[in-house]
Amino acid sequence: MIGFDTHQGFLLLLLFPFLWLYRFRVTRIKPVSLSFLPVIETALRRYGRRPPRLFRLSRKLRIILNGAALLLLVLAFNGTHVVTGGRSDGEWLVVFDNPYTQNATYQARTLQDRSREGLGNLLEKIPSRDSITLMTSAPEPELFPHVSRRDLRRMITRVRPSATAPSVASLLEVIEEIVRDRPLKGIIPISPRDHEWRTAAAAEDMIDIIHFSPVKDILTGNAGITSFDLSPSPGSEGKFDLFFRIGSAGIPVQRLTASLITSTADPISFSIDLDDRGLARYHERDLDLTEGPVTLRLEIEDTLPDDNSVSAFVQEQRTISVGLRGEIHPFILDAVRSHDGFRIIDGPSSSTRPSVDIYLGSSPEGSLERPSLVIRPTEDFLGFRFDRYRERPAGAVFQRTHPATRNVRFQNFRPSRVIGFLSPPDYRVLARSGDVPLIIAGRHSRKRMMVWTFDPLGGGIFLDPSFIILLRDSLEWLSGTTPVVWGSKAECGEYLPSATDDGHGEPWTQNLLCAGITGEAGYITVPDLSLMHLPDGGADRPERVDLASWLLLAAILTLVYLSLAEAYDSGAVP
Repeated sequence: MIGFDTHQGFLLLLLFPFLWLYRFRVTRIKPVSLSFLPVIETALRRYGRRPPRLFRLSRKLRIILNGAALLLLVLAFNGTHVVTGGRSDGEWLVVFDNPYTQNATYQARTLQDRSREGLGNLLEKIPSRDSITLMTSAPEPELFPHVSRRDLRRMITRVRPSATAPSVASLLEVIEEIVRDRPLKGIIPISPRDHEWRTAAAAEDMIDIIHFSPVKDILTGNAGITSFDLSPSPGSEGKFDLFFRIGSAGIPVQRLTASLITSTADPISFSIDLDDRGLARYHERDLDLTEGPVTLRLEIEDTLPDDNSVSAFVQEQRTISVGLRGEIHPFILDAVRSHDGFRIIDGPSSSTRPSVDIYLGSSPEGSLERPSLVIRPTEDFLGFRFDRYRERPAGAVFQRTHPATRNVRFQNFRPSRVIGFLSPPDYRVLARSGDVPLIIAGRHSRKRMMVWTFDPLGGGIFLDPSFIILLRDSLEWLSGTTPVVWGSKAECGEYLPSATDDGHGEPWTQNLLCAGITGEAGYITVPDLSLMHLPDGGADRPERVDLASWLLLAAILTLVYLSLAEAYDSGAVP
């Protein structure tokens, strides 16, 4: 929009026709006298330089340019300016909180799908020239500054819910640092944890700049399988023991039903009673299961159906032959012999090929011939990057979801020395002490391999009962004979193959096995972004762009051009 500081200057426009008429009535005035800048004429005469053909103007064009010069001068003296929408001070911070509970279903659709759709309506309420910064919460906070509307929609579609989402309080700590660096017009959280955001924002005194969306409903009531184990019965050959835990929050029932579904027999049902905290554990011994896939399913319709089933695969137990490499100590021999399913192969000259090799104090050379357990390898071990030796690390943490370490409960795990390797990116750390890997598992030469970076002799680790369990489970995992949760990497919230897949249907299911998610899913809000009301200060604020200086410059250039043309026409330059 064009505006003017004063309108009196427009009276100057009336002078132009009078001057033009006056030129024809006063014949005593030479045409050159109408030149606006006579000094140019004098300079041309002094140097005798003739202007180029560019200055040969017709009478009509000369009149138009004189009028244009006068109009430019009038507009410049009137303070002409343009008013635009302008950029606002600060920016908007859109926080897409993507904990795993975004997968909760509401009216046959997930909350994440609803949030993505509502974001489009929300962007229409934010001024088009405002800056938007996107922040995602999981698995750790990540910032994307000054994203366009189009990129924001595209980025949101790629965000996946994560089981390791940080707390809202920790997110507000990150946001507080952002606010210190630059002013924000507002913070818009898109989250199924609305009640946590309101509580934490009030505690951090940030409630004034956070705009909450209205809540359609609150999803309450969720139950799920938080622990699962299926293993051969120690006292009955061919039988299996089933153990699982159930967690719940907000469900109105105190008794649940679970079914064990196989591909060859009728489902086996279990009735489980919940305690006052909504928890339950169940142990069924000596189950007669045939080889093949099995699924444990909790029979309940709740907020988060992904934690209601978990799958495994039953394999017939067979004898595992173990080959020994290096100086094997007697306590390792005793630990292997303590399990009926293992048989030790005496040396490489034996006619029977082992299923698994154990290396102690040495490293395999070249490619692995078979799955191997490498205990306390050398520094130049198969391309592993050696860091340094660590003395007496403490605070060992074992992965509870991997079949090799899920049953380990060390009481006196105190290694005296650990060889420090940097874990390769395609390997998985199953146990660590701080940043020091203790157990590393992966594949080498397409064979399973596990590395113990500690010496079981140091600190008397071999005397702990869990050592026998760790060695047994490690060898079973290496040989691939254990009935394990699909993929053997079942983290809380990962996608795993479905045991009931027939090759034609959907080949994926989600086995959470996560007590934290199950508890959180008992109280989830459903945000409705389409009803979010942004404050009036969110509108575009006018911005003034002054044009007077540019108009004055254009008028001066036009007058200079006319002066040269007048000098040429008058014959002032020979």
